[in-house]
Amino acid sequence: MWTRLSLSKKVLLFLAVLLTLQLIFISALVSLQFAAEEQTRKATRAGRLATLASNLSSEIFSGISSFTGGEGLQAGGGDPEMFKRSLVKGGRYLNELKIMTADNEKEHQQVLLAEKSMSHAVDVVLALQKDYDRNGAQGELSRAPLWNELRKISSRDLFQQLNAMAAEEEKIVEQDPTKQAQFRSQLRTLLFGSLAMTIFSILALAKYLVGEITSRLSVMHDNAYRLASDLPLNPPLPGNDEIAVLDRTFHNLAELLQEAADKERAIVDNAQDVICSLDDQGRFVSVNAAIEKLLGRKPAQLIGRQVIELIQEEDLTTALSYFDALQNGKDARPLEVRMRNTMGDTIDTLWTAHWSDKDNSLSCVIHDMTIRNRTERLKEEVMAMVNHDLRTPLTTVQVSLELLKAGEKGKLSEKSEALIENMTVSCNQILRLTQDLLDLDRMESGHMELETEDCNIGDVAVQAIDLTSGLAHRQRIRISTDLQNLIVAGDSHRLEQVMTNILTNALKFSPADSSIHIAVRPTNDGTMAKVSISDQGPGIPANMLDKVFDRYQQVKDGQRSKPMPEDKPSGKKGGSGLGLAICKAIVEQHGGRIWVESSPQSGPNSGATFIFTVPLVRR
Repeated sequence: MWTRLSLSKKVLLFLAVLLTLQLIFISALVSLQFAAEEQTRKATRAGRLATLASNLSSEIFSGISSFTGGEGLQAGGGDPEMFKRSLVKGGRYLNELKIMTADNEKEHQQVLLAEKSMSHAVDVVLALQKDYDRNGAQGELSRAPLWNELRKISSRDLFQQLNAMAAEEEKIVEQDPTKQAQFRSQLRTLLFGSLAMTIFSILALAKYLVGEITSRLSVMHDNAYRLASDLPLNPPLPGNDEIAVLDRTFHNLAELLQEAADKERAIVDNAQDVICSLDDQGRFVSVNAAIEKLLGRKPAQLIGRQVIELIQEEDLTTALSYFDALQNGKDARPLEVRMRNTMGDTIDTLWTAHWSDKDNSLSCVIHDMTIRNRTERLKEEVMAMVNHDLRTPLTTVQVSLELLKAGEKGKLSEKSEALIENMTVSCNQILRLTQDLLDLDRMESGHMELETEDCNIGDVAVQAIDLTSGLAHRQRIRISTDLQNLIVAGDSHRLEQVMTNILTNALKFSPADSSIHIAVRPTNDGTMAKVSISDQGPGIPANMLDKVFDRYQQVKDGQRSKPMPEDKPSGKKGGSGLGLAICKAIVEQHGGRIWVESSPQSGPNSGATFIFTVPLVRR
């Protein structure tokens, strides 16, 4: 049960027990204080009662003595006025005694008996006075019984009762200092006991906090050191208090960090690229296993070696400048460096690195560019071959065919003319294909210059419609327009090429007696001209919408494919797959964007809408 409590609840429980003990001590102190005050009140009351009883006795004695002194009544009478004064004072004392003893039955009865005796004594005195007034001195013998009765009342009844009461009250007064001393002793004992208990409780709580908290925090501190040192952690702390919960959270965090480290290590170890770390002297601190595939060296062989030992001498200056720029906090683009493997072969690599001031190290990712560079060189060779070795003979063949068609070698038969016509069409198709390849390569490499000028894109759309109107007429397809006169900064010839290509595709895959709609309008923000061309063909599957603009991509499975403008509509054959790729390159070179929208699942003739944007000229 105790171990399940949180640390705050344990402390609160401890404080609650301490508070309960303090309340008990305070209650005892208050009780003793009340008892001492009660004893003081009793002593004060007893003193007052003793004084009143003594005063009452004195007044009664004085009053009686005014008649009895010198046998006053026998000798000729006493002092009536003095007797009355004593009687009045005695009455006041008696009334106060009655009031003060009202809460004490025994004392009250004694006062009532004294009152009765006093009243009887007064009656006797009055009888003596009356007899004296009637008989004078000669009535001494007749007053003798009354005198005896008065002596009896005074000595035995009245004074004895009052003296007894006074003696009892004086006894209480005499006992008061002793009891007060006892109360003070008990108060001191309680005070010192409470102080000792408080000190003990505070020390116990401090010991608990030091022992329970500090020791557990020491375990957590040790766990932090172990985590940083990659050592096993201590067992989790027991209990459900805050420190135990924090320790379990720390263990969970350590497990997550270990899992992340394992995943990172697995990624680094299995990465195709070389991932390494260099110190400020250019020495390998760590390197993954990909270095063996790249350079034929094991990671352990490179730890502590200078990286410049692996770089071609011709690239050392460039590499060192790159490293210096990174160390000085400058942003550096990825660096192409040639390295040497164990066979002495040159390996083309691309370096991406980041300098850490905190770790004083350089983190590098080295990508093998050898195959890519070879591919680029092969591509350049192919493009050169297409441009020179293929186009030149084709141009010669095209010229020869044109000469034959013109009758340079005499009149040809119909069969020969048809054959030459087919050869001319095929030659033109191959020439356009080679031109598309060259154009696309120049666009993607950024070597094609646009002849940019302010042009009305609505007029460009009209020109593209005119170029494809013959094909539309043969297909019995109507082209509707919604064209606005928008001025854009662009190459009108290339923009016309984009629209013509898209229109030709739309015509090829639209059924007869359908329609194509082309619209030119500004975008909502007014910064771009938006051109959309919609057809009623079979549409494009959703999984191909992002791929139709890639090079050599075509839609299969009976759906529409990407044709070249020169493809024959009747054949429904796919083109080379370059037309829309060229459109994308042209639009993006203008600073615009191109995409397609289609939902073939909504119907057999849902069609597709090709959309592209180009920037408007700001006026």
